[in-house]
Amino acid sequence: MKLNAGRNDLYPTTLRLDKIDIKQEYIDSAATLEVHPELYAEVVKYFDAYINTVLPDQRLDSWSYKIDGWINQYQQNEMEYHTHSGAAVSTVVYLMNDAEGGEITFYDPRHFAARGYDMKWRPLFDSTTYKPRTGEVLTFPSYLYHAVKPTKGFRISAAFDLYLYDKKD
Repeated sequence: MKLNAGRNDLYPTTLRLDKIDIKQEYIDSAATLEVHPELYAEVVKYFDAYINTVLPDQRLDSWSYKIDGWINQYQQNEMEYHTHSGAAVSTVVYLMNDAEGGEITFYDPRHFAARGYDMKWRPLFDSTTYKPRTGEVLTFPSYLYHAVKPTKGFRISAAFDLYLYDKKD
């Protein structure tokens, strides 16, 4: 899917939505704020698919890379407006997310881009909000500002940042 459901061709930002089978060991590890090693291995596949989606002639193994990952546990709280500065691509795996709330909102990365446009153009600059479910994987460019709305209940996600470097031969 693209930001704004493909409505905004002024800045087509690819958001990739996939699904994963959530294994009990992923949740058990997350309970101690650890990312299960097998989940890391799965995330490599999602990063590779994203790169191949936005750069069709490229694969993850075209670069040297590093992946950082961590667990987020939310209980009636939220995450403020932010980016993952320095990373190239970010992924969130929703390990447990069927509570009310917890939507992720993505914002137009061109701050104040709507300024000066007639109001009829304003929908082109709207943010996009998505309600992820357990087992979904959302991958997006790390520069994209986003926030998580308050959750009414408990949810767990695993977040990952991909750092790309020139491959040394």
